[in-house]
Amino acid sequence: RWPAWKRLLRAVATPIVPWVRAFNLFRLFLKNNPPRLWVLLMGLPFILLAQYGAAIGEAIGFLFGKGNTEILFTQTHLRGLRIFPELPEG
Repeated sequence: RWPAWKRLLRAVATPIVPWVRAFNLFRLFLKNNPPRLWVLLMGLPFILLAQYGAAIGEAIGFLFGKGNTEILFTQTHLRGLRIFPELPEG
């Protein structure tokens, strides 16, 4: 229910979102477990890859809306995966 300008702005900001999330994770590690910071740094390429995947999905959602994702989520995650999900008419 965001206005179109806000959704577009968030979609355009997609490339920086993974870096902001990675930086926040870095700060959390630095604060709570500094000796294990090397683990985070070793995994940083995989963390960024996963975060970019999530950010691209969010951007697509911001630009095109949620569509029938609630129905598909319910059918695949809450009732088990179906090969041909049954979507309601209309």
